[in-house]
Amino acid sequence: MNELDTTSTNLKFGLFCVTFMYFRALHTIRREKKSWSSKSENDQSITLERQKMNKEEENARRRQVLLLDASEKARIGFERKQRREENEMAHKAQRLNFETKKKRKGMICALMIQRYYRGHLGRKVSKRWKMKRAEINAMNALMNGCAIAISRIWRGYRDRQRADALRKEMAEFIVAIRAQEAQEDLDEYWTHKRRWLC
Repeated sequence: MNELDTTSTNLKFGLFCVTFMYFRALHTIRREKKSWSSKSENDQSITLERQKMNKEEENARRRQVLLLDASEKARIGFERKQRREENEMAHKAQRLNFETKKKRKGMICALMIQRYYRGHLGRKVSKRWKMKRAEINAMNALMNGCAIAISRIWRGYRDRQRADALRKEMAEFIVAIRAQEAQEDLDEYWTHKRRWLC
């Protein structure tokens, strides 16, 4: 795009110079038309007017050379300025690209660090939870063992109490049956004995 602008500017300047030279030459030809008449130049002596015209032509040529020199310097300066601006733009683009890549790398590094840290925290929490869970499982196992032992002891105590109560009841029952049998034997004895006595 910059080369197109430069070319366009140079073409415009060239057209301006050609047009300027055309009108200057046309003006000079009109002024010199009288001197180009059929009379030869040797016959005429150089008049004051002709000397002024020659001086003006010389000045015009000098101005033309100066103008061309100035336009060449301006072109060189313009090209330098354009190259400098292009270099600055390329440097800015390169720097912007570098900054963008740096930011992107920084963002990627930050995300990696965050990911690693979150993983570290997760593992740490998991380890703590694993220890806590093992502690809870050990406590549950201890409580279950204690509950089983307490239940076993309680059932043993309760069953022994029941067995003692049952034994007592059986003993009382046996004693009552024996007493009843003894009473029946005694009653039967007395009943038989009365029969014999009577």
